[in-house]
Amino acid sequence: MRFKRIAATVLCLVLIVTASVFVDTPASTTASAKTVEDYQSEIKDLEAEQREIEAELKKLKSEKAEKQAEQNALRKKIDNLQSQINVCNNQIKSCDDQIAQLEKEIEEKQVEYEKTKYVFRQRLRAIYMSGGTSNSTLSLLFNAKDLEDLLAKTELTKSVSAYDRSIMEKILDDVNTIESKKAEIDKLKAEQESAKATLAAKKKELDAEASQVGAEIGKITGNANSLDAKSKALEKAIAEYEEAIRAAQHVGKDQTYDGQFTWPVPGYHLVTSPYGYRIHPITGRRKFHKGTDISGGNIKGKPIVAMADGVVSIASYNQGGYGNYVMINHGTSSDGNSYVTLYAHMTRYIVSVGQKVTKGQTIGYVGTTGASTGYHLHFEVRVNGNTTNPMSYF
Repeated sequence: MRFKRIAATVLCLVLIVTASVFVDTPASTTASAKTVEDYQSEIKDLEAEQREIEAELKKLKSEKAEKQAEQNALRKKIDNLQSQINVCNNQIKSCDDQIAQLEKEIEEKQVEYEKTKYVFRQRLRAIYMSGGTSNSTLSLLFNAKDLEDLLAKTELTKSVSAYDRSIMEKILDDVNTIESKKAEIDKLKAEQESAKATLAAKKKELDAEASQVGAEIGKITGNANSLDAKSKALEKAIAEYEEAIRAAQHVGKDQTYDGQFTWPVPGYHLVTSPYGYRIHPITGRRKFHKGTDISGGNIKGKPIVAMADGVVSIASYNQGGYGNYVMINHGTSSDGNSYVTLYAHMTRYIVSVGQKVTKGQTIGYVGTTGASTGYHLHFEVRVNGNTTNPMSYF
């Protein structure tokens, strides 16, 4: 970018314009005319830089969209993994609940076993006391390691009823069944914890990848913001050149604005894009719209008229956006403010710089030149060089 050269040129412009105010000779007029041509050339150079910036911004927008799509896909995968992890967590919790319940049942069975064992021994003792068994048999009873050992080794069981034996055997079977079920659930829990660990590791990788993509998006956004700032600086420089050209030509110096504007495209009042921030229809970026767009059916080629009496300050082609456009200086109103109107995207204009025009006079025809997506008129109202909402004047 040639910002230093721009600044130097603007300074030179100011000095020349100042000199032209005090010295009004044929020589100075020639110099002034040459300077205007130079400034117009500078404007074209700046517009070329703007086009380069817009192209780069468009490229960055595309890259950002791709990265955002990639980021969204990663987030979708991450969300899916998190859902699977949640399922594992629920399964693990369910296993823990079941294990706790089974451990409780085993404990209850062990209590029942001890109670039954006590009753069983009391029965044996009663049998012994009644003379139904020997000392050696009783010794086996109290020295047995467990119930199974007792049932297997002692002949005393022959004295126990089938009912007593069935109770003891059922308790043992229940304990074995519960422990077997608990082992299955322990295995299921281990499988779920392993699956959860695998999913968590994969999620961690995707989180890191998504973070990297997010950083890339941030970098692209930063570059786009930087270019956007440069584009705005160029727009400001172009506006200053345009104003300097008007000043150098002394265009509209003797005009007086009466405070009344007429609608620029008679019969067509459809506003398709108002003044203010919007999403640019070409670049897709949020950008301030400095004027108002008028469109409508069959508007192509319809006459564009001067909104008030004035003098044409610019009638040119702007490659950066306006296309064929005209600026009219309406002079100063009673409130001390100076007014300028701009009409853009014309198919062609039929006025020239320095020409006096009257309110309602045709100055060109609706077109779609420059940065345009269809036939329409973009018009602006500038007060003291600053854009204002055109609709506030109607």
